[in-house]
Formats: sequence, C-alpha cells, structure tokens
Amino acid sequence: MTETPIIDVAGLTVRYGETTAVDGVDLTIARGEVFAIVGESGCGKSSLARALMRLAPAATGRIRFDGIDITAMPDRALRPMRRRLQMVFQDPFASLNPRKTVGQAIGDPLRYVAGLPRAAVDGRVRDLLAQVGLRPEHADRLPHEFSGGQRQRIGIARALAVDPDLLVCDEPVSALDVSVRAQILNLLADIRRARNLSMLFISHDLSVVEHIADRVAVMYLGRIVEIGPAGALFAAPRHPYTRALVAAVPRIRGGGAPRGEEAAAPAVAVPPRAESGCRFLDRCPRALPACARVEPVLEPVGDRALACANPWG
Repeated sequence: MTETPIIDVAGLTVRYGETTAVDGVDLTIARGEVFAIVGESGCGKSSLARALMRLAPAATGRIRFDGIDITAMPDRALRPMRRRLQMVFQDPFASLNPRKTVGQAIGDPLRYVAGLPRAAVDGRVRDLLAQVGLRPEHADRLPHEFSGGQRQRIGIARALAVDPDLLVCDEPVSALDVSVRAQILNLLADIRRARNLSMLFISHDLSVVEHIADRVAVMYLGRIVEIGPAGALFAAPRHPYTRALVAAVPRIRGGGAPRGEEAAAPAVAVPPRAESGCRFLDRCPRALPACARVEPVLEPVGDRALACANPWG
C-alpha cells in the first residue's frame, strides 16, 4: 500500500483582491521528504506556504494534511492539528517577541500547545537549545542579545518544541550572512535525519536548495512549471525557465546549464503578455506558435513533471 503523503494539494488558488498569487497548484510531499519550491520574487512561493499553513485563505482547491482535508476546517477543529505543522520565518528577529526571553518563547508552546507541566518546561527548553547548538544560559536572554544566526536557531527550536510532522521553512537563510547560512542548513539537515521530519523549503536561491532538497518544484507567476528530483533537475533542467535559473547560479568551476540563447536571463516576474497561452512566452527562447494559444499543463515526463510544449531533452 502506498503511504499517505504528509501534504497533498490539488488545484490550489490564492488571491489577494484582483491579484492571483497562486494559480491552480498541484503537489505532494512525502513523509520524511525535503520538498523545495524555487522561483523569482513575486512568483507565489510564500503565498503557497502560507496557504498550506492556513495563514492565507485558499480561493479554490484542496489541501490535505496526513489525509485530512484542512482547506476550510474551522479554527477550533484546526487548533489541535497546528502543533503538527510549524513554520520557520524569513526574518528571525521579527518572528520573536522582543519582550519575552528565549526560555519563554520556546516554553510557551510547550505549556500551552503540547500541554507539558510547568515543572518539566525548563528542562525541555534547555534540551531544545542544545539541539540547535545554543547554551542553557541563553534561555534567560532576550532576542536582541543574539546574532541573526542565533535568532534563527531559536526560531527553529521553538518550531520543534511541539514535535511537528511538517516544518515549513520560508526563506529561512536569506536574511543571514553567507558564512552562517551553511550552519543553519546543516542544522536543518541534521534535524530532518534525526526526526524523519518532512520539510517544505521555500527559497529563491538555487545553491541553497541544491544543498538540502530531495525534490524541487519550480514556480513561475503562480504556477509550477517543473518538478523533479533535485540532482536530476539541477544536472539537466528541462523547462526553459528552470534552465535560466540554473544557468544564473554562480559557479566556481563552471557547470550549470549552457548560457546564451539557450537560457532566457531571469528578471523580475512580469504578467503574461496575453490571457491565453504560456505565461513564460515573452521570455522563452524555444516558443512555438502553439505556445501563444494554449497554456501548457503540468504532466509527467520521464523522471519529472513539466508544463512546457517544447522542453529541453
């Protein structure tokens, strides 16, 4: 029997007024898998993550968590499940209450969500701090007393406090120095292995995703255009947009997709030229006449799924 995925999304759409941020997305995340979503700023990555966390409403579509439909579940019914879905935010300082000590920030979920007795909270807080590479005495300090990397470790410890099944990481290292990013990525990888934790990892930095992900989805203007195993996708990107993103990743010793006419240089995401047709049409070096008339749908092609009428082979 096939194991139920931890996340199963079908036809998910998220709108803010007249703007469609997420447009009919389908995806699944397996248990213990790190599933990454990449794309330029404004493509809908964070809106998708917030919808999965029920922090943004879905206009249409369905979200199943561990086989349970949570798309329109009332807040009262959803509350017991929230401990199983936790989030690590992009800005580690803004996500922490500046008036609460680290011990309080991590201890409150233990008391009020996990129901741990007050007497057991302090010891558990110190255990969690040790797991993320911090010292026990850090529990008595306030967020402003820490560096950005340390604050992100605190955010991770707080998310892990209630023993979640899925950790949603929304650009968790983009606000950190390069030297600190590797530490946080290694920490997340270690935690994933130790806990068999499922993870949704949102990033615009492909070099970061290449380090941590099992599978990668590439998003453009609200839709997923390619999904595949991380190694295969980075070694041989097939969608022209994916190929452009991979070609733009700085390499010390070459590698990546060929440049020139084979790769349309990434730019700020812009609306599609027309209501019909492929939304990548204006930037695609491989467009066919049919691409102006019909928008491709995401379909299985070999080891991945593609939404492209003329992908690279």
